[in-house]
Amino acid sequence: MELDKQPLQVHAADQNAAVPIPSSATKKPKSDGITDSSIIENHGENSFVPTVGRWGSEWPRGTEQGVLDVTPYHHATTGLNRLDELNLWICPQRLDEYFDYSCRRRSPSPPIRYNDNNNTQGSLYELLDKTQVEHVWPEDHPLPLPKWHGTVQKAYKLEDAKEYQKLCWEIEIFLQKLLEDLNYDTVDNLLTFYRAYKKWGNGNLVDFFRSYSPPICPPNLTCVGLALELWNRLHALDVTFPNLSEYFFIASCEEHIESLSEYLSCSENLEAAAYTLEKEHVLLGLKIQIGNRQGILISDPGYHVGRVVTAMKDGAYPHTGWFTQSDENNLRKEYNYQYSTLNDAFIEWNTRTVKNDVVQESQTALIHISRAYLTAVDVTERRNLVYNFKSLLSRDQKGHLIAGIYFKIKENCDEFTLFYRDKDKRRVKMKFSDFNNASEMDGKTLLIVNLCNEQLNLPKDALPHLLRELGNMLQDVTFVSQVLGINNAIGSLTEQY
Repeated sequence: MELDKQPLQVHAADQNAAVPIPSSATKKPKSDGITDSSIIENHGENSFVPTVGRWGSEWPRGTEQGVLDVTPYHHATTGLNRLDELNLWICPQRLDEYFDYSCRRRSPSPPIRYNDNNNTQGSLYELLDKTQVEHVWPEDHPLPLPKWHGTVQKAYKLEDAKEYQKLCWEIEIFLQKLLEDLNYDTVDNLLTFYRAYKKWGNGNLVDFFRSYSPPICPPNLTCVGLALELWNRLHALDVTFPNLSEYFFIASCEEHIESLSEYLSCSENLEAAAYTLEKEHVLLGLKIQIGNRQGILISDPGYHVGRVVTAMKDGAYPHTGWFTQSDENNLRKEYNYQYSTLNDAFIEWNTRTVKNDVVQESQTALIHISRAYLTAVDVTERRNLVYNFKSLLSRDQKGHLIAGIYFKIKENCDEFTLFYRDKDKRRVKMKFSDFNNASEMDGKTLLIVNLCNEQLNLPKDALPHLLRELGNMLQDVTFVSQVLGINNAIGSLTEQY
């Protein structure tokens, strides 16, 4: 499902973050705001920007199926394990030069300050060590192989639908607060990767890519970090719902699937399938049992879904069904989550685009819910590093996009798009090179950039600095060409399905 190549509506839903599907879409009026010759689009309350990307992984994999590798994922050892595999000897003093220490040390207090509202039951870093591992990386494969827990994920038991509804309300409060607190960010992890690569000095990005252990650095998070941080915050609900946090798990989502039946039939031979699938997206899952009925609660902050979604195996209440994720300019995006009729270890995530009440396009992704996904960092976050579409986005509590930047990594490309709110939504095409000398920028451009900086909740002048660094990185022809080569190699994994 090439969602990154499709427009994503900025304004989507009502106070519940999703609305009953209307009979027709409406177009809202526009209002005046900042104008400039560089503004290429001026939308109303609802605006398009490309979606955030596709990060996740699907098939379980292990040297001993059914046995959990208890070796933790040490986020605090950026690159050390992989460097050992390359037989590279580096003294501790030189390691300071090669790797960015700001995001690699394990500490009771996170080195990056952010709004960690519910950390009394443990930290995000402890959760990483508890739930994530590094796994086997075949020499001829562009990514490590994904790994799942060896046992089936257990369901959290609730007495009735009323108790479950209370749980949904509580989780949704945390979900919406997280959307507001934290940006979706696939830019900072790329820059951290690039800085480490340049300090390494070898030049061969393929070797360095294999040596590098991606750090998770709040507040700069992709879908991986957002799902883990939501889980971390939800520890606070253990007081009301005993031991609830022990039942959450990271679930993976595979998107580019043309043949669902072939994909689902491979569930009995997961090791073989792991070699032929691109690993794309992760979210937070909670299996539930209401009385004797089975279901799952899904939270997806990486795709800006500002509500919890329920899929019941029997399809009855409180099953969510189809809902409107976004609606603008007579174009509606609708989502549906349901158990696969071919294999109940998977949830089908159906999306359709509707214009004038006519379905223009429909696609289906698959979310694996049988076992917890253990390599979200080693596989999914790593895959994110070299994907050729990047974005930094702020959201409100309902998942509506407020401001941000996005661009494609391409050879000889100096262009990015910036969007922001000024009464209505605006998008502006800009060049990274324009920020090499900020003193020469015109007043209107500076005002636009400062507005976006503020709406991204960044420190003063942080966005211009970020754009300068990105521009310098994109001028590194050797780095860019190697990133695109690795990305293409990973993309070729999907050809079978």
